[in-house]
Order: sequence, then structure tokens, then C-alpha cells
Amino acid sequence: MEQKPIKGDSTLDVNWIRQKFAAALGPSDLEFSVLNRWLQAPVSKAGTPDKDCEIRAKKLAPLLNRTGNPYEASLAVDMAYGTSFQQKWAHVDKTLAAGTVVILKGPAGAVGGQKSVFQDGFHVVLLLDVRLEANKSKPTYVGEKRRPCYVGFDPDISATEESQRLWDKLVKESGSSNDKLESLEKSKLSVILRKMIFGEGIAGVGPLIRKYYPDRSKGLGKINHTGGK
Repeated sequence: MEQKPIKGDSTLDVNWIRQKFAAALGPSDLEFSVLNRWLQAPVSKAGTPDKDCEIRAKKLAPLLNRTGNPYEASLAVDMAYGTSFQQKWAHVDKTLAAGTVVILKGPAGAVGGQKSVFQDGFHVVLLLDVRLEANKSKPTYVGEKRRPCYVGFDPDISATEESQRLWDKLVKESGSSNDKLESLEKSKLSVILRKMIFGEGIAGVGPLIRKYYPDRSKGLGKINHTGGK
């Protein structure tokens, strides 16, 4: 699935996204457990990121839900099973239009970032919004002049070169390392988490929030259940 960073996009309103994440994150100083709840990062003793993408998504979805209603498990979309992928994308569109985030589960190689350490098995991201953009190349599917652009949040810091580079930079600036973040001061943990989500500027969003362009003329492929997440 094609993915692009959100940079200088005047047609895409990210203010509400920033506000929603800010409210969900809470106090400016935070515990290590909060950073670990939001980010899939190499902070374990083994030095590798956890494989809890689905567990993490289910915990974060209610925090980012805009409707104020309890989050329903039925709003999660597994691209490998159930109805046709066309029906699934229609369900995703309807759910996002109603102000509810969607938990999207699919093959790691399709849903995850291109540089992710997870290329086998499945991966899970949160879709926050959908917009129609002018399709400058060929139509995504017959009769479609504008293609859907989904705004998604992927907690995997290894997903892209940009996200990995920012993570490494912030950890280094904190004077710590991946294996010692658990004991880092709360204020410094907050800086790392907030800059990963909001970026380093005063507006816009960081590299974990990206634009997704699925090819709606076909599915996302099969999930290899022997791999990681």
C-alpha cells in the first residue's frame, strides 16, 4: 500500500489530529509505561520492538475516538477474513466519516512501513480519517477521478527511514539509549513521545502519522501467520 509523509499539505487539516493526540496523551511529564503504550520501539531488554501491535491498537483506539461513544471491537477491520475487500473499504469509509477511528489489520508488508523490521506476519495501524485527493496518475479504480487518502497512525518507529532517524536523534539528545529509557526522567520521555507524534515543528505531525493510498481494485494479500507483527 502506497504511503507518503504528511509535509506541507495545505489540503489536509491535521489540527484536529494534533488536538486529539494532545488530549489523549495527557500531562506533559509521563511515565515510561505511557511511552511504551503509544510507541512500538526497541525499548525491551532484548533491544528489539515488541510484537504487540494489535494489543496496542485496541488500547489506543478508544483514546482517539472522536464520537465520545465506547469503542466497539466490531469496528476493527481484518483484511484477511470475512467480507470482500471492497465491502471492507466501504465499511472503513463509513466508520471514519462518522468520526470513529478504524483498527486496520493486514499483511505486514502491505500495512506496515517500507523500512519496518516487521515484513512477515501481520501488522495493525489506526486509520484516523479519509479524504479524496485528485489522482495525478491513472485512476485507482474504474470511474474514479479522485482517490481516497487515508490518514493513519503507525506506532512502529522502524516503519520509515524518517521515523527511525527521528527516534535515534531524540534518544541520543536525551543522553540515554534504548535499553536505558525505562529509567529516563519523565520530562525527557515526554519530549521523545511528543516529537515522534507531533514532529519537531510547531504545526503538522510527525513521521508516525502518514497518508495511505490502498489500491481498491484488489486486496492487500494474504497474511503469513508464521511471521512477526
